Amino acid sequence: MGIAYQDANRLVDAGLRTREDLAAWTREQLLSLSGLSEHSFRRCQEVLDQPLATSVAYWTARSVPWPTAWRLSRERIMNLDDLRRLSTDQLVKRGFRRLEARDLVSLAAGGSEQ
Repeated sequence: MGIAYQDANRLVDAGLRTREDLAAWTREQLLSLSGLSEHSFRRCQEVLDQPLATSVAYWTARSVPWPTAWRLSRERIMNLDDLRRLSTDQLVKRGFRRLEARDLVSLAAGGSEQ
């Protein structure tokens, strides 16, 4: 695949063993892998022959601050329907601050898919 040995090990350690495994990840999840080189990141996208999924633009269009939008995408919370399935406590367990989690739950309760 043209990826450095250390980076290949990082991918395998993260559970990415097949092209299908990689396709199930978001751009932000892959970028969160500690120590993954930029070359290997680009090579992973080339293997898929398409950009990795991301929901950052979706969330920022709904006035969610960029760092929060990035974390939502990293957690594979891709839209309001995904967000509605989570409670404040579940979001806090995923690393969101309590106030931030409450705001997201409020957004989910008041928002609708278009």
